[in-house]
Amino acid sequence: MKHRDWNITEGWVGAPRSGKTEAMVKRALELQRESRCYLIAHDVGWKIPLQLHDGTAVPLLRHVDEATARKSIARTSGPALHAISSDNAEATLSLCREVADASLKRFKDPPPVLLMIDEVVASELADKGQLNRQLRKLIVERRHAHVGILWGVQHVRFVNNGLVALSTKLHLARMTDEYSESRLIAAGVQPEDAEKVKHLAPHQFHACEVS
Repeated sequence: MKHRDWNITEGWVGAPRSGKTEAMVKRALELQRESRCYLIAHDVGWKIPLQLHDGTAVPLLRHVDEATARKSIARTSGPALHAISSDNAEATLSLCREVADASLKRFKDPPPVLLMIDEVVASELADKGQLNRQLRKLIVERRHAHVGILWGVQHVRFVNNGLVALSTKLHLARMTDEYSESRLIAAGVQPEDAEKVKHLAPHQFHACEVS
């Protein structure tokens, strides 16, 4: 995947025990295989598993802060998922920019960076009414910055419309209540996609575009 094609901002909406985190990790590993990307996660609660339910091993390296992650990234060869438990999500965003910038300067075919934010609301980067300025800037500049983003949230009521509007794709778990349906549509999800979400099986996600 070349620099100009690295146009990824995907969101997952799923309640606890919906399989959201595992689905995000699976997607992240898929993109890493395709692009050789550096994979960095903001994971305060250590929710990312060492192994997926299908038996896939996750090349997980856990770090207490960005400084230890930076050192590990510099000396790690081969696929790895660097998960950072620091409360400072903005520092993780800055690290992603730093790693991507170094990659662009160092390599002829530079590996991009993929940032995974398991809980974008808990990380205080987005809530229903506000989107962190640094996160917004990174998403808008994703191609130039060479940084893709996977974000997750537990319930549609927390979804920030601006974050949805800037995303390239949404992955939705089963939701059956009228509020969730109307909230999805208000956020830019097509009515036919909101209808499909009602009939999903547990741990199943429906991928859709937003308008």
